[in-house]
Amino acid sequence: MPNFNRILRSLLTGLVGISLCWGNAFAEEEEKDKEDDEVVVASPYRLAKLASLQQPPAADPSTSLPSRSGRTSSRSTYARLARAPNMFGDSQLLIRLLQGSVGSETPILASFASNSVGSRKIAENDKVMPMDRVFFGYNEFHGMVPPLASTFNGPLNPPASAQLSRLTVGVEKTFLDGDWSAEARIAVSSSPDMSLEGTRYDGGTPAALTFYLKNLLYSDDTTALGAGLGVGVPCSSDVVLSLPTDTLRYREETLHLMPYIGFMTMPTDNWFFQGFLQLDFSTGENQLDSMASGQPIRSLASLPEQHMLFADFSLGRWLYRDDEAPFLSGLAGIVEFHYLTTLNDSDPVNALGAPGPNNVPTGIYTLSSIGNRVDMLNITAGLQFQFGQLSNLRVAAVAPLTTGYNRFFDGELQVSFNRQF
Repeated sequence: MPNFNRILRSLLTGLVGISLCWGNAFAEEEEKDKEDDEVVVASPYRLAKLASLQQPPAADPSTSLPSRSGRTSSRSTYARLARAPNMFGDSQLLIRLLQGSVGSETPILASFASNSVGSRKIAENDKVMPMDRVFFGYNEFHGMVPPLASTFNGPLNPPASAQLSRLTVGVEKTFLDGDWSAEARIAVSSSPDMSLEGTRYDGGTPAALTFYLKNLLYSDDTTALGAGLGVGVPCSSDVVLSLPTDTLRYREETLHLMPYIGFMTMPTDNWFFQGFLQLDFSTGENQLDSMASGQPIRSLASLPEQHMLFADFSLGRWLYRDDEAPFLSGLAGIVEFHYLTTLNDSDPVNALGAPGPNNVPTGIYTLSSIGNRVDMLNITAGLQFQFGQLSNLRVAAVAPLTTGYNRFFDGELQVSFNRQF
């Protein structure tokens, strides 16, 4: 017969042991919850310190396999390279010159600023690293080529110069572990309206809508390489030039494809360098129409745009940096050089104006780019004010280094703001 007292004592002993084990487990879980609560209310500095203490041990280099992008530590790479400011850019403008004549009269010259050029370039307030951010920018150009350089009644005296301002708003979002990002930006510009002795220029509202797909190809602790593709969608309103005998309308309808490659390097904690090389391919043609009073609208010509090459280089240094400062956490000085060249001739297009008495054309017009082939070089110098880890305010000035047909403005002021999330 089994000894029931011994069995009962064994069961009670087991139950007491299990209870003690459960009690210890509940106590440890409660203690862990308290520690988690302390971490939640801890300061950002303590959170960063705890995160560094909880990092797993480094893998043996002889047994670990490199990632596809070649990064050894994604978080440490982003932490280092993310300190480098965006490139300022120069918002380059390309001017088209309309020439018209009637008999031996003085020709009329009118310029059209192709607003799509500067606002679509990747080097405008951007860098090779994908980012999560919203951004705003303001550009003001001084001493631009005037919309009306001369009229049928003689040249403007004194020569006029135009002022143009541009507002840009955009957003960028990363995906696929931060190796890719999608960006959208829209820029809207003012346009000077001028009138002189029967001739009027209405520049409409120049605008540019641009989408970018960015990819981080490679990065290590000091260097990053990237590439991507931009698509520029025309969305400007029409430009209208009213002449004594005709009214001309210029419609921008060209889609732009803009592949690029870029690099960024930060060899020390304070110095940084970056650059872009980008092509801009025009895939269509713009239109020139005649809208003479009492006449149906007639298409005068289809106007192809020139393909372009951009080369941009930036160097800078952090002059002050304190990540724990409550307000101003950094100040950086930046100098940049921006080069633009056209890759093909402008292919001037001739068109006959509206028919006059006895069906004789009232004008013969030629549309072409000023100077045909363009080679522009601009310099940008600016400061970036860093506020905390996520916000920065940037101010810069741009000056052209070329002259003649390769100089379309005398100076430019830039103000931009970036907020990361």
